[in-house]
Amino acid sequence: MSRKKRAPKKTRVWTASGKIQVRVLQHIQDNFEEDVTLKRLGDGNIAAIPARSIDRSAFDLFMIKIRSFKEVRMDLSKVLS
Repeated sequence: MSRKKRAPKKTRVWTASGKIQVRVLQHIQDNFEEDVTLKRLGDGNIAAIPARSIDRSAFDLFMIKIRSFKEVRMDLSKVLS
């Protein structure tokens, strides 16, 4: 039986520079409330992590319109621990 290590499951999240304005973060929270977690990453950037239950197409469109964030794939087990 093989004992290969599985690659960590990566999830699509949106990240922005740590220098983003607070009003932009507040705008995200106002629109998505508990459906989005905002987290400061080790490199100083901010990650917007959507809940599984969220309508991803609406959330992605909203984040595209903000233009301060970019979509990346990230291992959430390292970010949320």
